[in-house]
Amino acid sequence: PRRVVASAMFASAFAARFLLAFVFLVSALNKLHAIAHDDAGATLATLAPRLLAAKDAIRARAGLDCDSVLPLSDAQYLCVATAMELVGAVLFIADVSVGAKMLAAFTIVVTPVMHPYWTMARDGDDDASAAASSASAAYEVEVVMFWKNVSMLGGLLTYLAMKPAV
Repeated sequence: PRRVVASAMFASAFAARFLLAFVFLVSALNKLHAIAHDDAGATLATLAPRLLAAKDAIRARAGLDCDSVLPLSDAQYLCVATAMELVGAVLFIADVSVGAKMLAAFTIVVTPVMHPYWTMARDGDDDASAAASSASAAYEVEVVMFWKNVSMLGGLLTYLAMKPAV
């Protein structure tokens, strides 16, 4: 009975890690595919304005020039983020706590940059136009994506809290 329980616990823990890491793994593999096929332009087109807005916000609120601290191009930021996602996901699935730390750091940095719903106009409440409806839908998607990432961060922090300190 003890061996069966231990086996079931191992299997469920592995499944939980795999399912949590799956989003990061697929995201990293999709970015790698785009980079390998010289098709990272669409990803960079989405990343560039959001990264610029984040850098401007940090400069305005903290007086910190991100480009002087970490002088990377948008493409280099994309490569670093992709590597953190991929390596972190693989290590996390393998039950290596450094992977969870990498994914947590990635999530903390990337979530407010890529899903800044608080900067978006929440149009469409009183306007039935297609543009207002689209803006409202985009706002709702960003809210959901932001809080989904926060929830995944909670899962990573729970995993880290349950690991023995080394």
